Amino acid sequence: MPISRRTFMTRAAATGVSFLGLATYLNWRATRNPYRNEIDLFGPLIKNQAGLLDLPRGFSYQIISATGETMNDGFLVPGKPDGMAAFAGEDGRIILVLNHELMPDDQEISAFGPTLALLTSMDPSHLYDPGKGENRALGGTTTLVYNPHTGKTENHYL
Repeated sequence: MPISRRTFMTRAAATGVSFLGLATYLNWRATRNPYRNEIDLFGPLIKNQAGLLDLPRGFSYQIISATGETMNDGFLVPGKPDGMAAFAGEDGRIILVLNHELMPDDQEISAFGPTLALLTSMDPSHLYDPGKGENRALGGTTTLVYNPHTGKTENHYL
């Protein structure tokens, strides 16, 4: 159904005024509560001297795994962890399974070392994609067993 020019102009003006009102409200709200590097319930973030993670006063963190560390099975902790699942283990332990999405050109952060020297100690049937000798998919998962009672990683393996 066609509309008159007058109706079109009236509706267009009303729409413009509506968006102007929305923009004014959003601007008012942003200036009323700007981002302040602060978590409302816990106060400002305190600069971490190690430069890893800023937290509110009274909070702490612990690194339980780092890329390049040697795991219990002799392989290295791979880089690029991109997903994780946590499971209940024995006696309150926490089992973390971390996925590492590595491409063939990520060998410098693979579990096998920058020259892939540790690859020879891996059973080829355990590789997701051995790549027929070239362009190996170096990703996969690592499993970490953490004991919250002692604050220690008890086992970590590919």
